[in-house]
Amino acid sequence: MSEMHTLENEWLKVSVNDWGAELCSIYDKKAEREVGCLTVEY
Repeated sequence: MSEMHTLENEWLKVSVNDWGAELCSIYDKKAEREVGCLTVEY
């Protein structure tokens, strides 16, 4: 079972899946929108 890890500051919130270190989400806090979201199906 993989976990999601999140790093954030006043501008961005970035989420990474620890299984394969996949970038899962980039959220722009200032613009209040999802900048990128990667979805991989296995």
